[in-house]
Amino acid sequence: MGLFKKIVLADNFGQTVDSIGDVFAAKSTFAGAGLLYAYAFAGQIYCDFSGYTDIARGSAKLIGVDLMRNFNTPYFSASPTEFWHRWHISLSTWLRDYLYIPLGGNRHGRRVEYTAIMITMVLGGLWHGAGILFILWGTYHGLMLLLYRIVPIHRYLIAWFGQIGKWLAILITFHIVCFGWILFRAPLDTILPLLKSIGGLLTHTNMVLFHIYGRGVFWLGVITLISDYLGYRKDGEFSDLFKTINPYVGAVLAVGCYFGIAILGKREGAQFIYFQF
Repeated sequence: MGLFKKIVLADNFGQTVDSIGDVFAAKSTFAGAGLLYAYAFAGQIYCDFSGYTDIARGSAKLIGVDLMRNFNTPYFSASPTEFWHRWHISLSTWLRDYLYIPLGGNRHGRRVEYTAIMITMVLGGLWHGAGILFILWGTYHGLMLLLYRIVPIHRYLIAWFGQIGKWLAILITFHIVCFGWILFRAPLDTILPLLKSIGGLLTHTNMVLFHIYGRGVFWLGVITLISDYLGYRKDGEFSDLFKTINPYVGAVLAVGCYFGIAILGKREGAQFIYFQF
């Protein structure tokens, strides 16, 4: 499953990210490009890193070692706080235990708590690289965490609309995270054009490029979200389901992954994104 995520999903998402980036590097644009860029990179970094983790966990199990789960369907989070409980769990746990709590955590009033959150997230951004955009990305996530502490949007939505409100909260959180991915991935001089292109969806009539790139992002996204949703329903990951489903169904899924890798997998051998951090 980890190989499928990396070779079929992440690398094909990444090709779209690179192609859209090339368009903007050439000082060109098209309506909705920023939205597709955000969605594609959200898929790429998740499938790349969680696939990397699945490969590590699966390889370790071959020699009897159980590694901790590092992702738990993060794009089904209803708030930024929940997202950081589900995304890169080993890093977020380390940041909590060795930065947030020693800085005071939530034990000394809201002022100390909010300060600890911002310092932790800024340093978490800086951990990814000594660049202004990583710092802005960490600051952005810190501000979102504070916003949801002050105004718990997800709780209001769930209280007002029940299950529909929960899905609205998940959709809002997903787009909050996607906007952050633009800061994380895009070159500084293309961020504003990417964001401006999203507004073009309301005014442009020529949507040819949007549809061309969008089809690939849509189908890759469908595979990613459906498999994650099946895991989310059981409070786990899709790969965890193999332990509980009918062995024949599991064999069919494994064969499907194999043929997906053989037919749809990228051949360039793209490096794992997190090898650079």
